[in-house]
Amino acid sequence: ALALFQRGMARDALGRLPEALEYYDAAVQLSPRSASALNNRANAYRRLGRLDEAHRDYLASLAAGNRQPEFSYYGLGQIAEAQGDTDAARSLYAKAVAANSGYQLAVERLSALGGPREIAVADNRVILLRPPKPAQVADKALPKPEPAVPPLPLPSARPAPLRRQVARVS
Repeated sequence: ALALFQRGMARDALGRLPEALEYYDAAVQLSPRSASALNNRANAYRRLGRLDEAHRDYLASLAAGNRQPEFSYYGLGQIAEAQGDTDAARSLYAKAVAANSGYQLAVERLSALGGPREIAVADNRVILLRPPKPAQVADKALPKPEPAVPPLPLPSARPAPLRRQVARVS
């Protein structure tokens, strides 16, 4: 199953998705609870526009105990976005961020949909998104002006000659 899965990944990396699907299918046949094979097959289905099959495999990957659920949640968010369900997409991206706060793709999509990571609140079962406060939006929308600092004069190649003051006695 592992060898078949790796062959699928190799075909996937080359953009040969129909071939990759054949290998992922074979890997899943041998190991039906392989979360990685299910997730990768779901990715291939999604990229081919076969969203119902992708949705099924992402859920199966999560049910199989996927140790990196952020990838399945992100894929489900991509499907929700493609189907025009922004609220579901935000919720799924928030779950991906809750699973791995460093998963930049999910952070970016969540932010683009109006739910920045810093206001996503995790619950054991659900991710709730609080709307941003007007002050937060205003602070992020406008860059802070930097204080004006006059430019420093450039040093000349040689210092100016010193003049001696001579006191005259009358």
